[in-house]
This record gives sequence, C-alpha cells and structure tokens, in this order.
Amino acid sequence: MHTLDALTATQIAAGPSIDRPAAVIRELIENAIDAGAHHIDITLQNGTMTVSDDGSGMTAAQMTQAFQRHTTSKLHQYADIFALNTLGFRGEALAAIAAVARVQCTSRTATEPVAHELRIAAGEIHDLSACAHSVGTTVRVERLFYTAPHRRQFLRQPHFEFQHIADLVLRYAFIYPEIAFRLSDGDHIQLVSSGSGDLAHTMSELWQTTAMTAVSGHLSNYAAHLCGFVVGSSHAQPRRRHQVVSINRRPVRVSGMLAHLLDELVPPIRHQHAALVLHFQIPSHDLDVNAHIHKHEPEVRYPGAIAKLLYQALAGVPVSAHHASAVPRLAPPTLHALGRYAALVVASGPDGIYVINPARLLADSTLTHLPSGALLVPPLPLSKQVAQRWQAHHEALARYGFGIAWTDAGASIYRCPAPLVGERLATSVASIGLRLQRGDTVLVACADCWSEAWLIEQWRQLAQPWEPRYCHVLGIQRLNQVFKMRQ
Repeated sequence: MHTLDALTATQIAAGPSIDRPAAVIRELIENAIDAGAHHIDITLQNGTMTVSDDGSGMTAAQMTQAFQRHTTSKLHQYADIFALNTLGFRGEALAAIAAVARVQCTSRTATEPVAHELRIAAGEIHDLSACAHSVGTTVRVERLFYTAPHRRQFLRQPHFEFQHIADLVLRYAFIYPEIAFRLSDGDHIQLVSSGSGDLAHTMSELWQTTAMTAVSGHLSNYAAHLCGFVVGSSHAQPRRRHQVVSINRRPVRVSGMLAHLLDELVPPIRHQHAALVLHFQIPSHDLDVNAHIHKHEPEVRYPGAIAKLLYQALAGVPVSAHHASAVPRLAPPTLHALGRYAALVVASGPDGIYVINPARLLADSTLTHLPSGALLVPPLPLSKQVAQRWQAHHEALARYGFGIAWTDAGASIYRCPAPLVGERLATSVASIGLRLQRGDTVLVACADCWSEAWLIEQWRQLAQPWEPRYCHVLGIQRLNQVFKMRQ
C-alpha cells in the first residue's frame, strides 16, 4: 500500500470531469457566470481554447490558490450545498484542467492597478508576473491531455468536438439570456447573443425563428414553477440537441423520467425531437446537486412536482408535423394479419410476407389520443407495484384510452383502449408497467398489446413500403431463417 503523489491523484480525479474539450469550456463558463460576468467570449483555434469574461476577477494570491484541489469560494461546509446560488462548488475543475494541459490565466480585480498572469502546466506553477489586462479573467488552455496522451485516442474528429462545444454554449446562452455569449473558431464567429435578458429574443437571435409557443406552470401548494418556450418543428433535432432544460438555472441532462415525460407530451416524429427551452424553479433544499459525479444530473426530492409542472405547461401545446418528406408517398399494399412472433406482427401481402415492428412504428407515430374500449366489469385491479409504475404516466394513459380509478387502497382499470387485445389484458398490464419503468413512452410500452389489425392500419398511414425501419418484406424461406435465429 502507498499514497499516490499529488499530480497522479489530480490526473485520476480529472478523468470523470474533464473527458473532452467541451468539459473544459463548461467549467470555465460556469466559473465566469459565478464571477458575475456580463460578457463571455469563447475562442477555439488550432487546439487552443480561450475563455474571457468581464467578471469580478482574481488577485494574484487567489489565482494561485484557485488551481489547487478542493479550493473554492462557493461554500464553506457541506450544508451549504443545499442553498447554493452558484454553478461550481467542488473546487476541483481548475486543478483538473491544469493537471492535463498547459494553462495561462490572466486576471484583474477592480481594486487592483495591474493584472497578474499565471502559467501552470502538469499541475506545477511555472511563472506568475504582472501584466496589463482589463477587469475580469482570461483562461487559455493548450495541449489538452498532453500529460495523459491515451485520453486523446477517445476524442472524436475536431468538427464533432466543436459541435459539442457549440451546443454547450447555446445551452448556457438560453439559461442565462442576460449574459452576452460569443463563440468563434478564430476566423469566423459561430454564435453570438446580445445578452438582452429576454429569453424569447435570445432564442430568435440564435435559432433565427419567431415560431415559438410560450409555456408555463405553477404549483400553488409548492413553491415551484416552470416557464419556457416550445419552438416550431423546423428546429427539431435528433438526440435532443435542441432540448434545453434547467433546474434552478442549472443545466440538466434530458434523460430518464424527464425524457419520457417530454416524449409523451411533445412526441418525437421520425426520431426528431421538438426544440424547447424549459426553466424549472424549485426550493433549493429539495435539490441535491452533489448526488452524482456529473453536476448535470442532480437529484430532485419530489420528482412528481416536475411531472405536474410539465403536464400543466405542455398538455395543450399542439404537436405539428416535422419536415415533410420530399419523396412522394405511395399507398402501402393491403395486408392481412397472420399473427405474432415474439414482439413482431406477421402479415401477408401481394409481394411477400411483411414483418412489422410495432415499437419502432409507434415511436414515430403522431398519435396523441385513442378512444376507450368497452367498460370492464368487474374493473381490473392493479397491484401496488404496477400502480406505482403507472402513477407518473396517468395523464398520458388517460389520453391513450385507459380509464383508471385511483384510490388510497390502490387502482383499478375500468376502461381500456379500443385496440388493446382483450383476452390478454391482465398480462398486458404487467408488461406495460415493466416497459414504463424501463423508460418507454406509453404508446411504445403498449406496442405489443395492440391488435394486429390496428397496428397494420397505423403502418399503412405512416410508413412507405420501402422503409425498413418499420417493416421487412420477406419470402417464406427467409422468414423461417429469421425466426430460427431469434429462437
């Protein structure tokens, strides 16, 4: 057993937080915001990253101390985490960056006559001298991962890394519209916002659109509210690139429950997610920003409040069709259902056997409502475990045709969607609960339960015959081979 030296420990600690150039920019932007900056300028050129701000700046002593591990001005004891008004708090970012790169930091406070420049590499200070600089801080980072060259093997192409940084800057520009952001690659300005303080104006500047719908929500029995905008379909993007969500002005990753709720309320069309900017405000003591190693995955004490605010704000927002296809649509052939194999629907057509994937089909469907089927007599009771899985989705379940009576003792289904296979209802309910818990939307979770005839009709309305992501046209021999492989 032995104790690691300081540099090795810092380099290892830098791994989770500084994994790519965008992580460096994120930490420097957050420091600039915490310093009260009104203008933040980011320049990327030939592998060098420079972030300048007009914040409060640092003295020479503060600058030297800032690059040491576990050094921060944001809090003094652990309890302060639950009343934070700053983005940073761990005191590890600057030390981690300096451990894997060459850093030049120049800063000046309003009370000092001159600025100071600090040069640090591999965690060691090389020079500290006086220089000229305006009030604020400029941090220049060169040769990222030169002390850990194996990390460079995991980086993507330069344009891909630049896109990550552009998405990051865009996110902070929307969360802090009162700050003017500027991103350039040295030769061209790629992104610029005026810092007007008006979110709608900032969105129109950066997305060049006025097709926005304002949304809001408020809980009277809980000090929480939501405000933001949903943008027209022209800015829909895959992988949620244009979905910006913050809680207490902290950017959060759209995943898990949040992603499922957004997909239910603003369904994606052909894997294109609607563009939106949503700001949640909840009591700070109900938000744990230190629950995960990544600060963009905070823990919310009452996630049900987030769900209620989303239902309030987005339930009435119209879902418009995304980009119209330039390829003329042809009428799909008439199909006859033959049955199911595992999660697939098998049907016969004039040119062969069609194998339809219901989950993939319904993921791209524009369906937002379904009629209810017949009244269930007696109502089908839900176990406590299944009821808990369904609880967060009760409004979406109602839109898709489920009639559920919620009581203190539990819940019961008294109506079900018209296309639901009736004789498999009890089994289907448990299956839907498991898929909801896994993260599927209500529509996709029910994919295996809808009747074959209804699924074929949805395919006819949505799919073109040559689109393989919805179905496959197979001969009998090929069909047998596929089924044997699945077995």
